[in-house]
Amino acid sequence: MSPAGEILVVSFHSMGHTFPATELSLRLASRGLRVTLFLPTRPRFPLHPNVNVVLLSHPPPPPPAVDPNSSSTSPFPSPPPHLHEDPSVEDYLSKRFGESGSASSASASSSSPPPMLCAVLDSMMSQHIETCRRYGIPVVSFFTSSSCAAALEHAASKLSVEDLAPTGSFAVPGLPEDMPVDASYFLPGPPPPHERPFLDYLAKEAGKPVWGVGPLLPHRFWSTPDETTSDDATRPGLQQQETTVAEGEVRAWLDSQLPASVLYISFGTLVGPFPEELAELAAALEESDRPFIWVLQAGALQSTGYFPEDLERNARKTRRGLVIRGWAPQLAILSHPSTAAFLSHCGWNSTVEALGRGVPVLAWPIKGDQLSNAKLVTERLRVGYPVRTAVAGLVGRVKKEDVARGIERLMADKGIRDRAQTVRSIFTFGFPESSSASIDAFVDFVMQRFKEVSS
Repeated sequence: MSPAGEILVVSFHSMGHTFPATELSLRLASRGLRVTLFLPTRPRFPLHPNVNVVLLSHPPPPPPAVDPNSSSTSPFPSPPPHLHEDPSVEDYLSKRFGESGSASSASASSSSPPPMLCAVLDSMMSQHIETCRRYGIPVVSFFTSSSCAAALEHAASKLSVEDLAPTGSFAVPGLPEDMPVDASYFLPGPPPPHERPFLDYLAKEAGKPVWGVGPLLPHRFWSTPDETTSDDATRPGLQQQETTVAEGEVRAWLDSQLPASVLYISFGTLVGPFPEELAELAAALEESDRPFIWVLQAGALQSTGYFPEDLERNARKTRRGLVIRGWAPQLAILSHPSTAAFLSHCGWNSTVEALGRGVPVLAWPIKGDQLSNAKLVTERLRVGYPVRTAVAGLVGRVKKEDVARGIERLMADKGIRDRAQTVRSIFTFGFPESSSASIDAFVDFVMQRFKEVSS
């Protein structure tokens, strides 16, 4: 049976965006749609018969560093990174439509491709909106952060510092009163089943339909909640990544550790702490007797130039820890019974993966929605601690004592571990029915809209 229509899905370049874009594409393809998925690298294996992968041409420039000592720190989110041109979408559409020039005027025949229903653009790839409009393709924005972060970012963009109350906070009309914008742009956010107020707020503010389709985690994550997850098996479409420690070696090392004893440390692929802060983290790990896995991804290594040479050498000698350059099998680590806690930047993917496996979090957010996610983890769900007690805004860098105190506090707190297991139970029933229904509603909406435009 031929696909009922085609949807473009354009991902941003980092894995925190490519993973959910890929999962969304698979779920759309399973509903009988053709999906053209734009990714920065080609998967090792075909994803689905209905998914066609097109490579993005150019990676974006690295984001500017965030200096926690800067006096100019804004209480509101920074604007998105400056847009860069990538001709891949334009090239695809020009070949796809040829002389017809638009989705609405393309001729239909038995040999023609299915109708173009819409383009789903990552919110960080908005430079392609105008291109899609030129071809008459409706655009749907794809937010890979939580709905609470998206709602608060929208609310904050409409405020000025003068709007803040003397307490440094602002209750946003249309959102729960106990979830204000504050001077650190922190927001307590709900777990996935309780995001309805934020989705309703976004829909009202935008005057457009909004669909909550996440958490967009792999099918195997949902189907094997009580097993150690293999990243190779869970994400077979993942492009082979450079790493200094293979997944099998990581799992063998974890097998040799005591249950609930290992601290896992990983920051994002795009931003991370300053080199001086990473040195403080290394010093805290040197003084601790806790077994650990510390992952320094290629992007962070390039942007900071820091690598803990002495710590790596000593950890390898004593077998107390693993220091990994490049890619690490995060799902396998978080789902292993030896893993006790996760020191994380609180990107949304990492946050949901930790919650889904019941792993408490030591939160070290850097910027953007990571701040909201950290607040969710530490204050609303109470399944983690901040790496340090919050001070005014983001002022002041993290010190060795902050890290050491946070590690010991988190690892010793049985209440947090119990609450993390309670939150984990949310994920034991598979992909949420409400999210599946939202994807169905989205497909119905774009199909109906195409019929109305074509008639």
